[in-house]
Amino acid sequence: MFKLNNELTLLLINEPTLGLLLYNKQNKDDHTLMLKQKLFANDPDSFYGLAYSIKDFSVTKNDEKTSYAGIWFPLNKVSALFKLYKNQNVLLDECSTYLIEHLMNVEELANTRKVIPTRDANWSIDKSVSQSNPPLFPYMVERGETGLKIKRMQEEDWKQFIHSFIQYMMCSTSLYESHVKPYVDDLLSTETNEAMTTWTKSLQIPLKCYTLSQHLYPLCLKKWNGKTDDPFQVVLLIHEPEAENSPWTIELYMKEWVSEKIVPIKSLFEGDHPFLVNPFPYYKMLYSNIKNIVPINRMCFDTPTLMLSLEELTDLLMHKTDEIEAASIAILIPDRWKENHVIPQAKGVIYSEEEGSNSQSTNWRNSKISLSFLIDNHEISEFQFKQWVEEKRQLIFFNNHWVKWDLLQAEKLLKEYELASVSEELIYDVWRQTLAPNNLEEQRSDATIQWCLDKSVLNTFSLYSHHQLEDKWSNTLRSYQKEGALWLLKMRAAKLGACLADDMGLGKTVQTIAYLETVKLKENENQPFLIVCPTSLVENWVSEIQSFAPSFTFYVHAGKPSERRAMLQNCKVDIIISSYPLTLRDSQYFEKQNWSALILDEAQRIKNVNSKQRKAIKNINSNHKIALTGTPIENEPKEIWSLIDLLNPGFLRDEEWFTKNFLTNKNVEQALDKLKTLVNPFILRRTKKQFKHELMLPNKKEIKHIIALTKEQKVLYEAVVEELLEDLPSYSMLEKRSRLFQAITQLKQICNHPAHFTKESNIANMKGRSNKWDTCMSLLAHNQVEAKQTLLFTQYRYIGNLLQKAIAKELNTTVPFFHGQLSMKDRQNMITSFQAERRYPVMIISLRAGGFGLNLTNASEVIHYDRWWNPAVEDQATDRVYRIGQKRDVTVHTFISEGTIEQKLDNLLQEKKALQQSLLQSTSVPLWELNDTEIASLLKLR
Repeated sequence: MFKLNNELTLLLINEPTLGLLLYNKQNKDDHTLMLKQKLFANDPDSFYGLAYSIKDFSVTKNDEKTSYAGIWFPLNKVSALFKLYKNQNVLLDECSTYLIEHLMNVEELANTRKVIPTRDANWSIDKSVSQSNPPLFPYMVERGETGLKIKRMQEEDWKQFIHSFIQYMMCSTSLYESHVKPYVDDLLSTETNEAMTTWTKSLQIPLKCYTLSQHLYPLCLKKWNGKTDDPFQVVLLIHEPEAENSPWTIELYMKEWVSEKIVPIKSLFEGDHPFLVNPFPYYKMLYSNIKNIVPINRMCFDTPTLMLSLEELTDLLMHKTDEIEAASIAILIPDRWKENHVIPQAKGVIYSEEEGSNSQSTNWRNSKISLSFLIDNHEISEFQFKQWVEEKRQLIFFNNHWVKWDLLQAEKLLKEYELASVSEELIYDVWRQTLAPNNLEEQRSDATIQWCLDKSVLNTFSLYSHHQLEDKWSNTLRSYQKEGALWLLKMRAAKLGACLADDMGLGKTVQTIAYLETVKLKENENQPFLIVCPTSLVENWVSEIQSFAPSFTFYVHAGKPSERRAMLQNCKVDIIISSYPLTLRDSQYFEKQNWSALILDEAQRIKNVNSKQRKAIKNINSNHKIALTGTPIENEPKEIWSLIDLLNPGFLRDEEWFTKNFLTNKNVEQALDKLKTLVNPFILRRTKKQFKHELMLPNKKEIKHIIALTKEQKVLYEAVVEELLEDLPSYSMLEKRSRLFQAITQLKQICNHPAHFTKESNIANMKGRSNKWDTCMSLLAHNQVEAKQTLLFTQYRYIGNLLQKAIAKELNTTVPFFHGQLSMKDRQNMITSFQAERRYPVMIISLRAGGFGLNLTNASEVIHYDRWWNPAVEDQATDRVYRIGQKRDVTVHTFISEGTIEQKLDNLLQEKKALQQSLLQSTSVPLWELNDTEIASLLKLR
């Protein structure tokens, strides 16, 4: 039977933190919970005991294992035991009784301010209080070499425990609010130097140490309880001269702590002082401390005043202060120095190379910088400023009086100025601040100069006007295309890389050709232009250049390696056109040439920052870089960093900085708004919707076909999901990722057709097994009757081959299949046959190989047979048809298998599309990081 009147014991535990364990020797195990409930039954402050945990310790005693189970009180909650003891709720053994009464006595000492702050920022019992050891030390548990062991405390253990208890008592109990916090606030309201701030912070953290200077500690002690260890303090007072070249005077004073009166030492020898205690013994004792401190060792009883030059005073303040203060001598400076502690400033202006008198040329983009040094908003000559810094002056004579200035800040200003003359990072830092002033936490921590851009830099954007385009472009380009070409020219003038991100089909190619021709004619450029694009678009660039700028000479980079190398080394043409794969293979030759401009078509192809292709492209030197893409961002905001870093390396710093400021920021939405503000000047994006009437585009109708699975598909689908979910709990994260993507691919194959999943090749038995397949065949047959050409997009080569054979048989016609394995010649022949000759009613296109860059406006019907993960890719594919030159209404058919991952994917795509309209989207959790329940919800049939 549990009895509350059993004698309880307190055991000191030092594992892993220090505290006390209250336990019952007679009822060690199952009665501990009952003990806690009984003790705190009437204590709402602890939520009736819930604030305290039960702990069990297995301890070695006399080579035997003993268990101790009890209520655990960490040091910051030990005061709860006092309440129990005072209310006679517990009966303790003799040793524990002494322990609890001793701790209560310490608490009472603290309440009467006999626990004092120490110089090293701890708390200690005043030395005037007599202390004694207990008649019998209690037991304690600590970790030994072989585990936890129990031992009788020794005197040193006891002292350390009491010391730790005092620290937690002062910082973590009601004493903190009633005594410590008001004391700290009062102290900091009058003393604001850095040492005092650090000391008070440490004082509020248990067992945190910081040693305060000897001369400041008496002030702190007096604030606490009105007492000091010594009755006096010697003070060294500095008198400033009235003229710049006059000597300085330092004089010794004596301060009495009780009266707080300060008297010159020379007055003491004249017998003129108001002190209650004789100061001479103290002064003699202190004088022995300064006999080795130069120059104040020249001061003595009869000459307590000394004249110093500015150099000597500066040396004293810079190098002797610690030594003087360690001798308990306080240095008293004029009050005006405290009030007017001057912070030097510098304002820098970045000019274009034509501007800026007395400016220093940087070696970045031929810009120049000019700097003004300021003190109290008054300009100081660079020579004077440098002289003060080189002489290490703590004090400067300014505006006819002496002021103490921040020498460290002045040194930072000069150092940053020197670095700015060679800093590429500086230019972009200033651009970011110009675009988003006072809006980013990403400013450099060492930035001290206030930089700005001169109007001469900002005005470079107006270097080009409509009149500087050739007359032929006025008749060739639409109004928005003229604006696009001129924008590219302005970005070139400003020496900033640019991304032309117009919607697919708005004519990014022709705008770029207008830019190239204008640069060639206006700037007399002899360096060639380099255009890098997907293999499928090489011929398109050739055709467009021949149509719009026939005067250009160009070379298509192709052929055997030796031929390509020879052509690059000896070719004298205006433009070289290369595919991304060949640019990577021959990167060492492309890097040797400096290009007038580097054009990156379908730039989203090189968004992967770790790919060899992107690294090779980044190493190509050019006077200007332009990215062309209808989808500057496809999946995540980090793609924006990759793009801008290609065009303007360093503008968005590095990936770590970008992630910290924009992706892991607490307010992600606000951070992404800031990002948009920063990158918008480098991205020009217009949509077809904006210019629908000018483009005279026909209507576009989108139809979603929600199609049920057949019985065969359902059986296969559920089997794949069931197998995955059964094994999922046993997978590692890496295995989970691999298996999940494998399962998703299988489910999408089943949605297409069971034959896709089972890898059948015979098309004789295809009908009736997939409603998606049957719907597609019916729709194509209808389009053939209506004489409508159709593009059919799929992401899978296998189903593409099956469709190619089945459609050819069904419609009795040849069906081309445009995919990544075709040669450049075969691709162009296929496009010509479909577009110009209208030879085929249907063309199947691999989504990634032909989903961008192609112009196939003869088709008016688009079928998305299966779904890609990103809406931008599907939109690009659709825009092979819905673009400039399209005369007929366009219908886009999207096939979605009902209740499957395809339908859930469609919902996801709609969310992504909304986010991409602002070029940005929030980060998403990787698929493999979903928990098993979330994965089941995603994949299971509905």
